[in-house]
Amino acid sequence: ENKGLWINQDMAGHSFFPSEEIAQIKALACQLPAERGIPLSRFSITEIVREVISEAGNCR
Repeated sequence: ENKGLWINQDMAGHSFFPSEEIAQIKALACQLPAERGIPLSRFSITEIVREVISEAGNCR
């Protein structure tokens, strides 16, 4: 059984985020911006998405 967040990808199917990835994203979002060298004024949803994408690229 897959437990995690399902998001719509397109009319043909869905994309799946495993629970582990969701936990990592939530942990990143809860960090103080200074811990990542990011000014508080820039720590928006957009910046969090950039950080997640950057970290995902480093894991490959």
